[in-house]
Formats: sequence, structure tokens, C-alpha cells
Amino acid sequence: MGYGVKTPVDHSGWRPVYVLECSQVATQKEFWQLYLARVPTVNAEFFGRNLDAFRDAIAGGPGRPGRPCFIEVLNTEKLQAKSPAFLEALREIGRDAKSEGSEVTISFFQPGQMENGFVGLYQHESFISEELKGAVIHAAEAFESPGGACWRLCIGLEGEVWHAFYISAGTTFWDSLDEPRQADSREDVGDGDVVRNIAEEHALVGEVVTGVEARGSEGEQWLEVRLGSGRRIRLEAIDPMDLDTETLLRVLPA
Repeated sequence: MGYGVKTPVDHSGWRPVYVLECSQVATQKEFWQLYLARVPTVNAEFFGRNLDAFRDAIAGGPGRPGRPCFIEVLNTEKLQAKSPAFLEALREIGRDAKSEGSEVTISFFQPGQMENGFVGLYQHESFISEELKGAVIHAAEAFESPGGACWRLCIGLEGEVWHAFYISAGTTFWDSLDEPRQADSREDVGDGDVVRNIAEEHALVGEVVTGVEARGSEGEQWLEVRLGSGRRIRLEAIDPMDLDTETLLRVLPA
């Protein structure tokens, strides 16, 4: 992912999210290659590419992330099968980092199939993510209440993968869905709710995603899916000072 981001002043919760998608990773060597490719690091040339070096890096040694961040490790089935002791040691480092109050948060997700149709769920107050960078939009829908508030944004990407976004109590929730049209048939769509085809309304089909960015706090609550054309799909609080407020959706011009 290696990208530079500017840290907003006086916004201590603002941290980028770096995703390590490990579905094709089975060995320690492959994991360290992925880590260095996805996380912007400091003094990477001196990073030892082993567990001790990683523990030192999280504490501030060579190979450390260049700024406070979230590291999310996904889909570790192959690591679990081929290198279970290594994976458990990584988890231990993540637990220790959390207990010691490290500025680097390491989380492990094994989505699998959940009974409500979700295959993955992430939630943060403020973040920058390039997990979807390069993905092409083939559909996009806004779920709106009778009053016009948008309570969920769903974006379908090439390969028939859907991602759903919503904001609640100052926190952004990001779900991955298991079926192309799962978003249409969800049980929580209430009477009078409207599903708008915003891909058609705003000619979003074929747009390339460049990143997802969100801020969540009292006074500032929004999420943006940023596009290669410079446009932005923005979900924002009607009253940013109210953590219980509803949200609206807009597609902003370049």
C-alpha cells in the first residue's frame, strides 16, 4: 500500500489502516514480504524479517510502521495450516502490543461465513485505507429511510463482491457481503425504505476506487469512497455534533 498521508492537527484518533490479505501466504518469508510491501516502514533495510525483529519493530525498532496505525491481518488459513506456531507468535505480539499501549494495533480477522450474510466486519473511528485501491465499481446503492436519510451505502465491485458502509455513534462500520445482491434482500430493510441505484444516477459504473477515508468524532463524522476521476462518494452526519444523528449521502464532483 505504501502511501503518504498527512496527520490532521489535534486528531489523535486518526490512524491509517494497512490490510495484510494473507490468503496466498503460507510461510514466514511470504508474510514478511507482504508486510514490507503493504506497510510503509522506517529503516526497512535493517529489518531482520523474523519474529524478534518484528517485536522490536512494533516497539520502535527498524522496520516499524512510519506512523501510528492499524494493521489488520486477514484470511490466514494457509499460515495456520503450514506455519501454526509462527501465526500464534504473531498473535501474541499483537496481544502484547495492545496490553502495552502501543501506537500500532494489530488485529487478526478470519471472516468465514456468518449467519447474517456478512463475511467480514471492520469498525474504526478514523482511518485511511487503500484496501480497495484499483477496484472497479459495477454497482452502487444507497439505502434510505422515508425521510431521505441514508443508513447504508453498498458498493458492488468487479468480481461480484459487495462492500457496505454506515456510520453509527461516530464510528464507521465496513462490511463485506457474500453475494452480489445480498444487500437488496437484507431483513433490516424496513417498510417505506428506498434503495436508490446511485451507480445509475451518478454514472459510477466503471469508476476506479482509489481509497476509503473516514473520520468519526463529535463535530466531524463522515466517510468517503474516493474515485479515480476525482469524485467522492460521501456519507456524512446531518448534525456532526450529535453522535446519534442520521446520515446523508452525496456524490461530490472532482
